[in-house]
Amino acid sequence: MFDLIIRNGQIVSPSGIYHGDIAVEGEQVVCIGKILEGAKQIIDASGCYVMPGLVDAHVHLNCTSWNAVSANDYYHGTVAAALGGVTTFIDFAGQTRGLSMRQSVDTLRSQINGETVIDYGLHVSITDDRPETLNEIEQIIANGIPSFKMFMTYRSHNIMVDDDMMLRICERISSCGGLPGVHAENDAIAGANYARFAADGKLTPKYHALAKPPYVEAEAVNRAIFIANIAQSPLYIYHLTTESSIESVKIAKISHQKVLAETCVHYLFLDRHMLDQPDGVNYICSPPLRDKADQEFLWQAIQEGDIAVLSTDDAAFNASDKRKALGGPIENIPNGLPGIGIRLPVVFTLGVDKKKISLERFVEINCENPARIFGLYPKKGSLQPGSDADIIVIDPQYTVNLNVQSQNMHVDWCQYDGLDVRGFPKFTIARGKIIVSNYKYCGEKGRGNFVPGTIQPEFIEKLFY
Repeated sequence: MFDLIIRNGQIVSPSGIYHGDIAVEGEQVVCIGKILEGAKQIIDASGCYVMPGLVDAHVHLNCTSWNAVSANDYYHGTVAAALGGVTTFIDFAGQTRGLSMRQSVDTLRSQINGETVIDYGLHVSITDDRPETLNEIEQIIANGIPSFKMFMTYRSHNIMVDDDMMLRICERISSCGGLPGVHAENDAIAGANYARFAADGKLTPKYHALAKPPYVEAEAVNRAIFIANIAQSPLYIYHLTTESSIESVKIAKISHQKVLAETCVHYLFLDRHMLDQPDGVNYICSPPLRDKADQEFLWQAIQEGDIAVLSTDDAAFNASDKRKALGGPIENIPNGLPGIGIRLPVVFTLGVDKKKISLERFVEINCENPARIFGLYPKKGSLQPGSDADIIVIDPQYTVNLNVQSQNMHVDWCQYDGLDVRGFPKFTIARGKIIVSNYKYCGEKGRGNFVPGTIQPEFIEKLFY
């Protein structure tokens, strides 16, 4: 007898949608077929879509920066994630320059363990190329953290990596079988723009986007791709936003360079004119929100495969914290938007329903691709025998009006306030355990485990070209 059967659903995979049942024993999927019988518990998914749980490959929960702490901590943030269909997230252990990466990893894991309700992986934000740091990379990867991020900006935060450092770091990560990535913005140009605006008394939110126009990102993307090519290294580009950046990725792929890119939900649906609103300070993030024309290029890149991953970059700073910094230097305003709990319904409603993306492609960029790229596949991101039973059941007719309360996140504002959305999961199953039932959270604090990643080239090779 199976522990759980999800019956009569429309199962969605990147290769198609088909009617069937899914059987679970313990923490794993054991069988997929039709008219499966005999289970301790049965979910009738008639009229519903059944998908793998989402993997959010880019979040900053409990983020401490800009003299503020983000509202989505590891408990409330992952409860919101579960209610939004996310069953695995990947956060960042930020290396303090001059200290070991291992210390940063251990500190972060001590904060997460016992708090999260879903499984997690880690990236490391690497900040220096001391011999001790470069020597550590092999062991960090061996311990299940194969992906790294380098900041090409935020020199004032003492986390920026210069070009010569980036070259050596890319060479070392690649030689150890890992994946280097970048936050790509030209720090010198952005800093000069901020200073000029401040001298002229231009301190309102709209000048954040004007200080970081599209070329600030595009130049850095192009430079990072060039450096990775010199290093003979793969490259992952976090939160890509502009047409010119997409063109650089396209050219690299045509040249058979191993470059992968992600974008984030807010860049698909929100534009820089949000910064002109009375609550415009809430929408400050980096890279900034762009024009609607860039959104169309992003959708095209998603459809054509030039963007491989959709994430949230959740950094849920309260509006109250953002407003405190108004009137001072724009770059001191907390950067980031909440998103971990609403990616699914927002993209389902404004993307799938609007025919901008198919359900199959949705599963590919939100579930399978991030699991493949960061070494979690097929344990995560897939529904097949042997995979973790991370499963969501979506009633496409169930509608929610988004507001501060209904978005489920522990933050005091909602960027889609008043929007009617469909797509919140009726059931979320994480490693075989129902943690959302009939749209209500019923999980267990601390049940989430660290999932070590091991990058396997055969699982991501097709995504490069």
